Amino acid sequence: MNLEVEIGIAKLEPNAVTPTQGSAQAAGWDLYALEETIVKKYQSSMIRTGIAVAIPDGWEGQI
Repeated sequence: MNLEVEIGIAKLEPNAVTPTQGSAQAAGWDLYALEETIVKKYQSSMIRTGIAVAIPDGWEGQI
């Protein structure tokens, strides 16, 4: 099955990096942080990417 879904991406910061796919077979997209961050084991953190993503109704994004 080959589904094409259009996802809108807007750069909110001039140094933001547009998400990329590692290969044509990749299941997801790689996101890039605006600053180097260390997230310790068993903890979570808010990490700025400088982008906004518009995901169509009926779909979801996972990080």
